[in-house]
Amino acid sequence: MASNRTWFPHSTVAVIVEHPEDSTLPADDRRFLMVEEMEGDVRVLNQPAGHMEDEETILQAAVREALEETGWEVAPTGLIGIYQLEISKQADPALPTVERKTYIRFAFVAKAVAHHPDMALDEDILRADWFTLKEINSAPHLRSPIVKQAILDYLDGAAYPLSLLRTCKWSQHF
Repeated sequence: MASNRTWFPHSTVAVIVEHPEDSTLPADDRRFLMVEEMEGDVRVLNQPAGHMEDEETILQAAVREALEETGWEVAPTGLIGIYQLEISKQADPALPTVERKTYIRFAFVAKAVAHHPDMALDEDILRADWFTLKEINSAPHLRSPIVKQAILDYLDGAAYPLSLLRTCKWSQHF
């Protein structure tokens, strides 16, 4: 279907960080680094995540977002998956206008390296803490269904080598 609008997906990253002491525990008891943030007027639970910035690689974005949102330096060790999320919102049911957005999220598994507890977090972050899968499952609102799916994929063993990622730069002059 042809459209006269320009479409761009939103490129985002997220990191799944398991508490360093939990790797031998049963899945339900393991803790994951999560953030509570506001989505409009709703408190939601999310992994450290966000949009890529200009002139930043996908991995750089993941490391930066984790630090800015949690105060934790992390080291990505694998790619869990690439997720596509389609969102449609209709602000007024009486109007035919529907807002559509597409998000492409690169979810990584990462190790916690160092914590900076006195670091000021992004202003939209209410708190960063370690949550069990049970707490994540019982959260009233997740940022998106990808939040839970990426953790489940990680627990199922999904972890692809970071060598899958390539950054190519090309300057072209016409």
